[in-house]
Amino acid sequence: MDEKGGWKYLAEQVSHHPPISATHADSNNWVFYQNSNPETSLLGNQLEIDTRGKSHVYFNRLKDHYFYTNPKTRVHNLLIGKMWMEHHGDLNISNLKNGDSCHIKFKKCGFFGSVDYKVEGIVSDSEGNEIISLRGEWNEYLEATWLRETRDSPQGKTEVLWRISDDNFVNNRYHMTKFAASLSNMDDEMKMILPPNDSRLRPDRISLEKGDNDTATRAKKLLEERQRNDKKIRVENNDEYTPQFFHKIPDEDGTFTWVYCGDYWEQRENKTKGIAIGEDVSELLNGGSIRNTAADFNSYGI
Repeated sequence: MDEKGGWKYLAEQVSHHPPISATHADSNNWVFYQNSNPETSLLGNQLEIDTRGKSHVYFNRLKDHYFYTNPKTRVHNLLIGKMWMEHHGDLNISNLKNGDSCHIKFKKCGFFGSVDYKVEGIVSDSEGNEIISLRGEWNEYLEATWLRETRDSPQGKTEVLWRISDDNFVNNRYHMTKFAASLSNMDDEMKMILPPNDSRLRPDRISLEKGDNDTATRAKKLLEERQRNDKKIRVENNDEYTPQFFHKIPDEDGTFTWVYCGDYWEQRENKTKGIAIGEDVSELLNGGSIRNTAADFNSYGI
């Protein structure tokens, strides 16, 4: 939760095999939800990642509902050489309210590995008329040129829609953006409120952030062993894993999407109030599906 920014975000891994993550974020002005079901391919010295992500953004005031998919990501020189990455392929956006669409092409690097970063795209109306052309570099800027006159802009107008800020990255070994780095922030008060399966409490992540790779490796190995044991117990008891805060609904592409079904923020608020007045809040955000499992990060003692 970002009280200053007025938004909140929740993610849950709703399936381990296949790996599916569901996210939900909202504010007074918008709602965002996304599913990611990544597929990876090892191509010699390269790793290709297709997140198979499906994302929805809904704007409350205008009632616009956008659905979009992601391009692929390729990590080069995974084993030998200086590692670098690129995005390539298509990003398609549809406005489910009025039929407008946008197609953006992420250019792939050249045969000899030259990095281009270029993106090009077209915004079209529901009748297929091309309205705006887009060009830029996905790590620098995005610029729009109006091909037709619209209610808000004349034909030929060019405007920079987005440009990366000079201080976008924090100075650490992982080259995170300020926003990404802020997501792992946690003080003692926050630690009391978080559920035991919050990723900020993962012992391998905490050790890795501190630069203690040996402890991180040991913690990751223990976590994976406990995950396998949890699955074995579920199979023996014929128990089906049930996510805590997400359930499935039909999606626009004919499949389904995991969406937030409520109660996380309500429990968190009650837990915060209970801690303040000394109540027993041990059951809040700590259901039986978490306690003493691989996801109970408070039980590792590393």
